[in-house]
Amino acid sequence: MRHIKVLAFALCASLFLAGCQETPDRVKENMETYGDNPQVAATEITYCSIDDLREAKITGMGSGNLVLPEDVDFSAIEGIDVLHMKIEDGFLNDKNIEKYTSMFHMDKEKFAEGEAPGYGRRVYYDGGEGDDYMDIWENGGMAYMAGQAAGSGTSTVEAEYRLDQDDISGVSIDFPSGPVGLPKLCQEIEEWLDEGMPIDGVSHKISDVAVRKQEGSGKETLSMCAEYEYKGIRFNYHASPIFGEDILEGNNTDLITTYLMTEMDFENPILPSFFTRNESFSIESSEPVTQVVDFESAVRIVEKTMSGFGSFYIQEILPLYMPYTVEHCKMPGKKMEARPVYAFLTKGEEEGEPDRGIMKLGRYGHFFLVDMVTGELTTDLELERKG
Repeated sequence: MRHIKVLAFALCASLFLAGCQETPDRVKENMETYGDNPQVAATEITYCSIDDLREAKITGMGSGNLVLPEDVDFSAIEGIDVLHMKIEDGFLNDKNIEKYTSMFHMDKEKFAEGEAPGYGRRVYYDGGEGDDYMDIWENGGMAYMAGQAAGSGTSTVEAEYRLDQDDISGVSIDFPSGPVGLPKLCQEIEEWLDEGMPIDGVSHKISDVAVRKQEGSGKETLSMCAEYEYKGIRFNYHASPIFGEDILEGNNTDLITTYLMTEMDFENPILPSFFTRNESFSIESSEPVTQVVDFESAVRIVEKTMSGFGSFYIQEILPLYMPYTVEHCKMPGKKMEARPVYAFLTKGEEEGEPDRGIMKLGRYGHFFLVDMVTGELTTDLELERKG
């Protein structure tokens, strides 16, 4: 038998939390007395192999207080590890500056040096309105905008696709040079990212696509939001980060996928006209896990721990790597540990703004994260979310 620990957090204000749902008053009241709640009992945990996990089904699970989706799919999992990672700390070397300025057809001799608060040193070119812009940071972060493209923030969404749910096999994009199948475009941009922005052991996967029309010019663009994947499991870009003073003994949840996206002009789909990522990282070591908390135990943990706190409608259940860090920042050299979790994600009460259509953080309400190794439950339920 194992006692389940619900972790309490304080949340710093963040751009990414806009649009998230607010915790109902009765739930907050219950959470305040959580430690005295007699309904929270020790939950028996059983384990399974990775092969067994791939076959997990949701049939017959769920109760009155926990409404689950129709199915889960863990079939893509190749292996599970606890990952020890580090944000890049020497990215601004001559080789990288030459590589990335050449990739985007920029003249490196025109770049200036400076500081990016919270990200380390930077080199950048900003020729002013109508000119290309590029920024490269010491931590591996990068931004490129062709012709000072404003990106997705000044456009309207004409069509949107979620690759984990929508069948795009028959979807094509009508470029001036002729139609191109969306699956082919997604594959090409994934290959471009893997080859041009390599992270050893990690692949880039397009998760969301939006066809946009730029305001003013009427130019059509294709935005693609990417996620990092390791052995068939994505890194968290779903549950909002939680950080602050003395949280979880200094181990805060973090994100390393924010603003990993590209945008292509219909007029020139060969090279992205917009690219951004907040940092890069490396996996320094990994600890393979052969037996994990089985899915049925994960469901029981969430059910029993949250019984008495009302009903929760779970929109999606996903395997994710959740990065934890002693200090929330994006500074070069920061260490992180990424742990495998079952992520139970509730639907947000309000739809995200159109320009956030391909950002998953505006899509969900609350989360319940069950550690696949220890069975510990992390939830943000006690936090009052304000848009």
